[in-house]
Amino acid sequence: MSMRRAALILLLLLVWNNGFAQENFTISKAHFLPPVYYVGDHVEARVRLSTSGGAAIAEPSRLPSPGSVHIHDIRIIPISDEYDVRISFSCYETGVNQLPPIELGDITLSGIEIKVESILQEGDTTVEGVFGPLLLPGTQLLIALLIGALLIVPPLAVLASIWLIRLIRRMLTQWNERKPLKDLNTALERLISSKPNSREFYIELTDILRNYLSRKLNVNIRSHTASELSAELTHMLEGVIAVENLAKDLSRFDEIKFGNRRAKRQQRNSDAERVREAALAIENWHREGQGHVDA
Repeated sequence: MSMRRAALILLLLLVWNNGFAQENFTISKAHFLPPVYYVGDHVEARVRLSTSGGAAIAEPSRLPSPGSVHIHDIRIIPISDEYDVRISFSCYETGVNQLPPIELGDITLSGIEIKVESILQEGDTTVEGVFGPLLLPGTQLLIALLIGALLIVPPLAVLASIWLIRLIRRMLTQWNERKPLKDLNTALERLISSKPNSREFYIELTDILRNYLSRKLNVNIRSHTASELSAELTHMLEGVIAVENLAKDLSRFDEIKFGNRRAKRQQRNSDAERVREAALAIENWHREGQGHVDA
């Protein structure tokens, strides 16, 4: 056989084999999911085909080399006497392209057209400038709330501080106003329980009274004699019956202190109670708004 005849026979075999490869399967339908896709989208092409002439179909052992179209995965699902070939791919070039030829056993799937849409309007080739960073959902509301808080919180804080300062001052004032009476009651209880003699009792009782009056009335009367103290009380607290009654007894207190007179325990306790009653009367007088005394 001549070389020319052998070459002719080989060429005929190649043409016949190529025609057989092209005709040993039939595509019944093809569609894409999603039907509209863009550059870089993950797309699945579903091709329904049937084979003929005993051609066997199988998943490829190696995926086509990536180019403008990148094949991610290929699966073949038998459906009755047909095959559903599912090709997962991404394309990185807009316009009409083709999937690369894919060898599926005895057949080669080729010529599958794909159309990649563009987000640009047709004919618009202008490059846009750089967009600013996107805001997370709710960011504008959060910013508005923060600005509102910055405008509202400081005045509220100032008002709250003023109210708190006034409250503390009022509490301190009330505490200071009540402390002289509290100290007087404590001192009287201690005096009664200590059981001193008559002279010591009335010296201490007079000192307790002078200390209370000096603090409550803001007048220094610790050095006053009994007559001076009696006159001062009658003048400052005119009309306060308990105080006027106590003022009359101050001279008797002096007679016990300096005249070597004795007082029974019942009398001493009664005098201590009269001092307490006078202090309570002064508290009421002071609370009614008459308690300002010029020093």
